[in-house]
Formats: sequence, structure tokens, C-alpha cells
Amino acid sequence: MRRAVPCLGASTRALGRRPPAPLRPRFFSVKPPPPVDKPVTTGGVGIIAGVFGSMVGMGGAFVSLPLLTGVLKLSQHHAHGTSLASVMSTGAAGALGFASAGQVDWVAALSLAAAGVVTARLGASVTSRLSGPALRKSLGIFQVCIAPTVPLCGWLRMKKDEQQLAREGARGHAEPGAGAGAGAGGFEAGSGSRAADSADQSKVDVLEALRFAVIGGASGFLAGIFGVGGGAIMVPALVITTPDMSYTTALGTSLAAMVLPAMSGVAKHHAARNVVWRVAAPLAAGTALGSFFGAQLAVLLPEREMRFAFCAVMLTLGGRTLMTKA
Repeated sequence: MRRAVPCLGASTRALGRRPPAPLRPRFFSVKPPPPVDKPVTTGGVGIIAGVFGSMVGMGGAFVSLPLLTGVLKLSQHHAHGTSLASVMSTGAAGALGFASAGQVDWVAALSLAAAGVVTARLGASVTSRLSGPALRKSLGIFQVCIAPTVPLCGWLRMKKDEQQLAREGARGHAEPGAGAGAGAGGFEAGSGSRAADSADQSKVDVLEALRFAVIGGASGFLAGIFGVGGGAIMVPALVITTPDMSYTTALGTSLAAMVLPAMSGVAKHHAARNVVWRVAAPLAAGTALGSFFGAQLAVLLPEREMRFAFCAVMLTLGGRTLMTKA
């Protein structure tokens, strides 16, 4: 008499096992961009972003990203890659302007850029691993978190000016002959302390390089993900951690430091087909033009009120981004 062999599928159903879930894709495919042939509209988006950004000493990518998805109907991935491409050119133009005035610390800029080149590429890779809704939500959270740094930068600039005036006043009241008549014993003591001073200076240089690497790495990573310049992170960090650096030099240094990381991130975004070059070119031109007029307008308007107004705009854009459905 034959024994009935139970069916494998029947036994699986009897045991209550579920079929294995399909694997999630490691990279989200990017659909072809819509046929955007509106150079005037794209340039207008860049002008608006450049005006708002330069009036508060920040890049305009935070303003252009919602406009790229809302007005030009780009996908979230295309908006981030295209925005970073425009940041690359406008950052280079701004860095040249600050460098012509001697407001760029090139040693610090190179240290910041060295770490940012690596992390910007990593950030661009993370963009391809996130879905459109997840990328949009992340951008909204980032905008809300960055909004308070706008008035913070204004407060830091005021403190820097006060410290500079205090140092100049102390230097002016210093006695001209103080410490001028050291004898032979003082010379021997001074020569004996030079080795200790050089050792301390080498330790300071290493710590400073590490500090710049951390700041540049964090800024480059966020720039690669969100397609922004990274100045919202870099400028406050430089002002806080580098007492001898003025606020204007921090702005110029951050612009110079983000050019190479932006190029690295753009190369990765281009390989992932996230850059719409026919949008990036007029966007960069409009942002550069808007930055020029925004800088002229910033001189005429009260800075404190502008910064708080921009903070409110950032909070509104971030909240709207978080609430927008896919």
C-alpha cells in the first residue's frame, strides 16, 4: 500500500510560513527628467535664490530646491544633483570675489576641501540609495534644523566685531617699552623655551588640521546629499572654533573650500543621471546675477530683521517640504 507523500507547498501552508519578501533595490532608479526648455523661468529661479541667499550670507540652494521641484517639476533626485552643479559655479565666482579682497584663508580652505572631496562623493552615493519621499523628508528636516543658524551667524558676526575692537583697543593701550630691556638671563631663558614653543605649535597645527577635516567632511557630506553649498554648517563652525578668523574670512574660506567637493559630488550625481545640465546652466547664471543684486540690496536693509525673516522662510519651506506628499 502506497503512502501519500505530502505536497511541499501544502506543508508550508500548514506550518504557516510566508513566502520570502522581495529584496529591496540597493539603488533607486531615476526616471528621465521632464523636457524642461524654460531658460528664462530657470534663470528667474536662480535670481530669486541668489538674492535671498546673498542677503544673509548663505547659498541660495535652500530656496532653489523647492522651486526646482515645484515650478520646474524636477524629481527630488534631479533637483539635488542639478542644484549642486549650480553651487559649483557660483561658489567659484564668490570665492574669486572674496580672494580679490584678501578674505580667503587658503590653508584652511585646502584642509576643508581635502576632506570634503571624499565625503561629498559619499553623500551623492547616499542620495541614490534613498527614495524620493525619503529624500524629501530628509531635506525638510535639514531645512528646519538649519534655519536657526541664520540669526546665529549674525550674532557670531557681532561678537567677532566686538572682539576685534577689544583687541585693537588693548593693543593701543599697551606700553611701548614693555619687555624691551631683557638682559642676558632673559635671552638664555627665551632660547631655552623655543623648543617647547615649537612643540606646542606643532600640536596646535595637528589639532587645527583635524578640526578642519571634521568640519569639511561634515559639510561635504551634507552638500553631496542635499545639493547645497555647505556654508550653513561651515561658516558657524569656523567662526566658533577659529577665534582669529573674521566672519568675512570665514565666508570667503567656506566658498573656496566647497568648489572641489562640489565638483566631486557633481561627478557622482552625473554618473547616477541626477544632473539636468540644461537646467543647471541657466540656474547657475541666475544665481550669480541674483547674488550680485542681493549683496547690493543687503547694504540698504537692516541685517537683523533680514536674518530673522529668512529664518522664518526656511522654517516655512522645511515644514512645507515635510508635509508635502509624494
